[in-house]
Amino acid sequence: MEHQQERMRNLETALQALCEHVRRDAVERVASGGLLTAEVPRIGWIILDFNYKEGVESVHSRQATGTQRVNYIPSQGVEMLKRFAGYQECLDGIQALYNVQEEDAKRRLRFFADCLTRVFVDGGPNDYQIPKLVSEFMLNLSGQPFPQKIEVWLKNLWLTEERCPVSDIVLRRPTAEDANNKVMHGWGFHEGIHNEFQGLGCIAEVSWKGNSGHEAYIEKIVTLLRLFRFGSVSVSRWFLDSESSLLPTRVWGGPQPMSGVYKYSLGKKDAPALERFFTKYEPLLAPYVISLGPYGGDDPVGVALTMYNDAVLRATSTASKITAAITSLEALYLENNAELSYRLRLRVASLLRAVNVSNPPEAYPAAQVFEDVREAYKIRSSYLHGSSVTKITKDCGSLCEKIIEYARVSILAFLQMKGSHGLEKEDILKMLDHALVDDKSAPKVGEYLRDLQATSGHPTP
Repeated sequence: MEHQQERMRNLETALQALCEHVRRDAVERVASGGLLTAEVPRIGWIILDFNYKEGVESVHSRQATGTQRVNYIPSQGVEMLKRFAGYQECLDGIQALYNVQEEDAKRRLRFFADCLTRVFVDGGPNDYQIPKLVSEFMLNLSGQPFPQKIEVWLKNLWLTEERCPVSDIVLRRPTAEDANNKVMHGWGFHEGIHNEFQGLGCIAEVSWKGNSGHEAYIEKIVTLLRLFRFGSVSVSRWFLDSESSLLPTRVWGGPQPMSGVYKYSLGKKDAPALERFFTKYEPLLAPYVISLGPYGGDDPVGVALTMYNDAVLRATSTASKITAAITSLEALYLENNAELSYRLRLRVASLLRAVNVSNPPEAYPAAQVFEDVREAYKIRSSYLHGSSVTKITKDCGSLCEKIIEYARVSILAFLQMKGSHGLEKEDILKMLDHALVDDKSAPKVGEYLRDLQATSGHPTP
């Protein structure tokens, strides 16, 4: 161990000497006219002002042009490195400590030198920052992730106040500069950015450490927001920006083709409940979120999540939303046997009756839930069998929202019973069936659902 630490110190010292060598080389080349400058044109739409109510409304923008000046020195690669007296010591140290071949060590060292040249030409660090650059490079050699910032533009979630901090996440209202800075600094925006900015609800800022997996992490956050309350929370754009001065990365993604219309609001008063919700359900949800897309596998909770997403994000007609929500419930509550409709409404009513223990009194009245599921199942059957549903869905907006809400709460309940208590679907269904006829079984269901953080309430369509 001591020998390893001594090697680390020796390599760190040699790399700091390399930094000084590269800095002197850069200064000499700039002084001799070796600095090249490029003017990069930037064209895009600039947001002048906008109105914010339940999200961004009535955007006023104009097209703008500009340039971004980029300074650089052509790489001299290995020739410059070979002039450095400690070059071989750096190579030997990298090979010994990080178990890489000589050619790979040379490649990494050339990359480090090119990064240093760029940093020094752009203004360069002072003597106190050189150890930071070396530390970042050694972190990169070991495969450990750099701290990064993720910025996610969200739709259908709006804020009643400017900011709503939740644990390591900050939700805030958008500003014009959020769009304008990205247009003029090469984030790759097209001319229709003002169309994306319009309808933007809020921005989530997150600190992230990882070499990969940021898309699944973003999806997990958005899914949690979609489950905290019933709403079509979706990603408009996301941005990842490395905090490393040595190895800056800039990645962006989106937009996603979503058509959800249900909104809800958050304020500072909601922050404690949202933080408790994230703390509890983030680890329970993690196995089901794989990327910015569908959930994998045939696990009942994963299928239910997929269909719930379809109901709040992708389905367009009332009948298709009800069908997706009923399918979400079927994935949780049904097996391959007869009397599907009857068993479904009995089990949903049984579970939501138990959920009332941790919600306002009779938030989900069992008799009403039973009837709602019965009516929704009729619509689902007519829709799937090609029958006309125009008349029967004309006044079913409220029923549609209630069925989606039942799916949301059921998913949270199954996540809790499965993830926190180790119950499988078969165990849960058997317990729900017994609770219908056995007075002693009903309180047992309530115990498993104690502290279920399913904030009830209907969204703003």
